[in-house]
Amino acid sequence: MSATGDDGSIAPGDGCSQGCSVETGWLCAAGNPSACSPVCGDGLRLGSETCDDGDIQDQDGCSSTCAVEFGWSCASGAPDICTATCGNGQRHGAEGCDDGNQLGGDGCGATCSTESGWSCDTSFPNVCSPISSVKPLPRFES
Repeated sequence: MSATGDDGSIAPGDGCSQGCSVETGWLCAAGNPSACSPVCGDGLRLGSETCDDGDIQDQDGCSSTCAVEFGWSCASGAPDICTATCGNGQRHGAEGCDDGNQLGGDGCGATCSTESGWSCDTSFPNVCSPISSVKPLPRFES
């Protein structure tokens, strides 16, 4: 006969270990060891979490509910590292611009940084224009 944890399972990774103790990164309801959920914000991606960057802040790639936010991707780690997806037409994180492509020479470079001599607006996707080098002559009044 095999031993089971209080949750009726001997499989690890569900919050209740084979030895009937709460596993690291999990929180179980008092009096109900079969109701365990991963702790969001602890830097460990467990259970239904699609990311866990070690905090519960939104708009940094991994939401306060440990779901990957739109326009971001997160690499597995402890904690996960999330980066903005360059070329999707939405500016996130440290991107200086995002014009919907990863082509250089159009003002917004392949790594979503504004290219020298260009200025990008705040629309989605960003529209970039060359900065004019022609300066207006000063006006003199007589």
